[in-house]
Amino acid sequence: MDSLGIPGARNVVVSGSKNWLLDYYSPGPPPIAVEFLNKKTKFYEKLVKLLDIRKTMDARAIMLAARGTIDRDAVNLALNFGIYLVMKGDDQGLKAALGGGDLTEVNNSTRAILLNMKNRKLASECRSEILDLLSRECLTIREIISRLRLRFGERTVYSQLRSLRTRGDVISVCRLEDGTAVFGLPGIIYPVREDLSRSSRAAYIKNLILNFLKEKGRPITYLEIMSHFSLKRSIVTSALRDLKRKGKVIKTQGGWTLKES
Repeated sequence: MDSLGIPGARNVVVSGSKNWLLDYYSPGPPPIAVEFLNKKTKFYEKLVKLLDIRKTMDARAIMLAARGTIDRDAVNLALNFGIYLVMKGDDQGLKAALGGGDLTEVNNSTRAILLNMKNRKLASECRSEILDLLSRECLTIREIISRLRLRFGERTVYSQLRSLRTRGDVISVCRLEDGTAVFGLPGIIYPVREDLSRSSRAAYIKNLILNFLKEKGRPITYLEIMSHFSLKRSIVTSALRDLKRKGKVIKTQGGWTLKES
């Protein structure tokens, strides 16, 4: 308070219908009564105190609230009773309240801060849900939206998936027949989807085989690859043949292995 140029003191006893201990009081003129709201205090108790003090003096009543202590209903209630409700850290809002600025404007600013905080929390939860889904299976955007439709709107899922892709937390791993992207997490090997386009399916299978050979670090047989990925021999044969032609793998007596560069 002192840094804002408002003279006053903390923990001052002020008379109303009874004596109240105010968190901060400036005698003015006009007198200013300020209550600090944190998770250990209760909004309605602070509200009653400020309302009672205002009955005996024309005090400017302000409640300074910490994060997580108020909601929009509290803002509306404070506005209805003529009390400034300001979020801790909103220096501009606090200055306006201390200076007797427009009550509706100050409290609407607090309401906007609450909405922004809620949106940030919702966005964070949505990103976590997307990552959790993709940790188990690769999905299209429509499939992700469908899985999360009970908790998040379509626009929220779209924007948070875009954010995750920008950060590199989510990547496009393959495409469907119609060109729709299928998303997954970097480093995760997903089962081959049956609805992939022919080219995407072939590329994805070859990538699976290369990663499998790299992971094992030894020659791998047809049967091991077929069993591990539940693929037909003809598909594995075609993929290995193409990888061999491109100089990525070689066939040894013990099976297939990566070609040393």
